[in-house]
Amino acid sequence: MNPLELLLIGVVVPGALALALMVGLTRPWRTQGAAVPGAAAIALAAGYALGFGLILGWPALPPIDVTHASPWVALLLAPLALIGGERASRWRMLGTGALGLGTGLFLLSPLYGDAPATLVALAALVALTFVVLERGLDRGLAKADPRGGALAVIVLVTGASLATLFGDVASLAQVTGALAAAVGATFVVALWRGRVVALRHAAPVVAAVVALNLWSAALYGNGRFEAIALIAVAPLVIAFVPARWLGGRVLAAIARPAALVALPVVAAALLAARAYFAEPIAADATTAPDAESERYDPDYGY
Repeated sequence: MNPLELLLIGVVVPGALALALMVGLTRPWRTQGAAVPGAAAIALAAGYALGFGLILGWPALPPIDVTHASPWVALLLAPLALIGGERASRWRMLGTGALGLGTGLFLLSPLYGDAPATLVALAALVALTFVVLERGLDRGLAKADPRGGALAVIVLVTGASLATLFGDVASLAQVTGALAAAVGATFVVALWRGRVVALRHAAPVVAAVVALNLWSAALYGNGRFEAIALIAVAPLVIAFVPARWLGGRVLAAIARPAALVALPVVAAALLAARAYFAEPIAADATTAPDAESERYDPDYGY
């Protein structure tokens, strides 16, 4: 696949679909536009699914390749954004965790199917990654300016794409980039009319895609578990800083959430890159053949 084709199907098309859905569902030209909770989740899930299908082909159900479950999971989590009421955030967390556990069992089953205790323990870690990411995004995006929050999610997903690439799983890095393009569509709409975006409600979709692709790279490639941990806690940095620090002038309100998320995300990418670009280990001199063993043996083969 040439770079221009990859740019088209992995960035332009998913981003365009997500933008069309965001504009159509939120109608940001309205002067009194209110938040549309399900718009961002639907746009991100659809954009990511389209990018995944164009790059890797649409996976069967259940997927033959366990690392290709993410588009189905994203589409299944998108409806959580439609839950209203005071307990909506809690239901999003519970739904994300439950699906994260089920997906973790599926992802790990080829490796640990004969060790049930290990399988369940590691699947719980996958589910925990889902929940930590979702909670961090939920809390952080609730405090941040909609434009700054969208930019911070772009930084998060782009960093996850780089960490996946450095884990020697370029295909999953490409589809993670499709999600980053879809998030870019929400950023465009947020610049136009920030109050309609409600990206917080799409936290389960973002968390699932990022967590699944990072875990897939770590389990079936050369991804780093430390990178997973750093990216998982990155949104919590926004959640724990004082709200007044996230405000201020327009440029500061946009840049500060992204800068906070960038700290652990860049650290994760650099950690993964260090392993990816590591120099090959020199051959052990004790195992090198000596001159005696290299001599011609007249009796060889007789």
